[in-house]
Amino acid sequence: MPPRRAAPLSPGSRALTRHPTTGVECFEAVWGVHRTRHHAHPEYQLTLTLSGAGRFDYRGGRARVPTGCFALFHPDVPHVLESAGRDEDWHLRTLHLPPRLVERTGVPLFQPAPFRAESALVKAFEAVWSGVHHGRADASVTESVRVLGAALCELPGLEPNQDRGSRIVRRCLAHFDRVLDRNVPMSELAELAGCSAAQVRRLLVTSTGLPPHALHIQRRIQRSKILLAQGMPVVDTALATGFSDQAHFTRHFTSLVGVGPARYASGA
Repeated sequence: MPPRRAAPLSPGSRALTRHPTTGVECFEAVWGVHRTRHHAHPEYQLTLTLSGAGRFDYRGGRARVPTGCFALFHPDVPHVLESAGRDEDWHLRTLHLPPRLVERTGVPLFQPAPFRAESALVKAFEAVWSGVHHGRADASVTESVRVLGAALCELPGLEPNQDRGSRIVRRCLAHFDRVLDRNVPMSELAELAGCSAAQVRRLLVTSTGLPPHALHIQRRIQRSKILLAQGMPVVDTALATGFSDQAHFTRHFTSLVGVGPARYASGA
């Protein structure tokens, strides 16, 4: 029971829509042979396979997402998505859902393993998708996300790891979020974590698949998306998020988002 679309995408194309005030994003793509970089989002990512099949690398494991199945990824946890079928394109739809709209106090993190697209969950997914695409009022989209979040919370949960290494990783990621207008040297992370720079780097790479600088770049790009959506000019956004110039910013933004910052700001 996949969500409906009036005009299907052609193979190799993709589309991104962002609700201007709630921050919910819709992403749709039709991929033949395609593999993303390691990347992460500050939101929950809920991906539905409409046709074909995809697979993902996530938290040290790999799984397929066949037709009629969802996969859900946690905020700030890097992952890789790629097409998995040889004879059929992978048609996927993704919602990026801000944690504040879907989390409930005391509820474990959502299980990211593929799970079947049952009708009630697909209906809730489609309501959010439609609300974003039609630019409906904040209250309408927020309520649709709340209903979707409630359905997701009924799924089995995955508790966060509480060992010292995981605490250090979360401390470093939180620091990245506080410092988005400049580079963060490894010595600064080491002092924050109370261990050597080599240990910090090893923990971050083992946990996320990415070195510290790449993780920080991704967080700065996520911040830039918010600033662009709020109407900040591209050059000012580049400087506000610590890039040396507009060209440097544009290269990183296009690589991670899939479109350039000017096109993203215009809603393309």
